[in-house]
Amino acid sequence: MITEKPATPTPGAKKLILLVDDHPIFRYGLEALLKKHQPELVCVHADTPQAALESIQDSPPAIAIVDVSLAGANGIELVTRIRAEQHLLSVIVLSMHDEPPYVLGAFKAGAQAYVIKTDPPRELLDAINSVVSGKIFLSVRLRQNPIFKLLSGGESMMGQLTDREAEVLLMMGRGQSTAAIAQELGLSVKTVETHQSHIKDKLALASGREMVQFAVNLVTYREM
Repeated sequence: MITEKPATPTPGAKKLILLVDDHPIFRYGLEALLKKHQPELVCVHADTPQAALESIQDSPPAIAIVDVSLAGANGIELVTRIRAEQHLLSVIVLSMHDEPPYVLGAFKAGAQAYVIKTDPPRELLDAINSVVSGKIFLSVRLRQNPIFKLLSGGESMMGQLTDREAEVLLMMGRGQSTAAIAQELGLSVKTVETHQSHIKDKLALASGREMVQFAVNLVTYREM
C-alpha cells in the first residue's frame, strides 16, 4: 500500500491533488503532465482505497483524481467514501471505462468530472479547471453521446414532459415494451406510440433507440 507524502509546498503553491491509481508509471506521468501546465500543483500518490483515505485524513487535498479499477477494488465505492468524509473535496474520475454504468455510477457517487484515459491531456486540465469552478465536466467523447444528457440536465429535461409522458419514459427504462405499457396504463398502443414520439421530440433525441437508452440510463441513475 502506497501513500506518498507531498513535497513541502512552495509559497506559491495553491492546490494539493491526490492521484489514486494502482499503476506507478501512470501516476508519475500524470503528475509530470499536471505540473508542466500548472507548476503550482502539489501531488500526493495512493495506490489503494485505504491509502487514499489515509492520505485525505492526513492532508486533505483540493482535488482527488481517482481510477475506477484499483487492483480489484472499486474506485466508484471509493468516491462515495471520499465524499462522505470530505464533502467539499472535488473528485475527478479518470478511467478507461466509458460505459454508462461506470459514468452514471461515478456521478451518483459524487464525482464532479469524468475523463477517459485515452482522451487528449487537455481534457483533464479542463476538468480540473471546471471542478475548481464548481462545474460538472464530461469527457468530450461522453459529451458527444446524447444518452448522457441526463447528467447535466436530466431533471430539467424531464420537466418538459407531461406526467403521462414521464411515466411512459420510466416504464420504457425498466424494459417494458410498448404493448406492455399500453396494457398496464389502459391505453391503446397507438396512444403510447404518440407519447413516445412526443418524448423523443421534446428531449431532442435522434431515434427510438436513443430514447430507450436515455430511459434506461435515467432509471439506472435514479435507482443507484
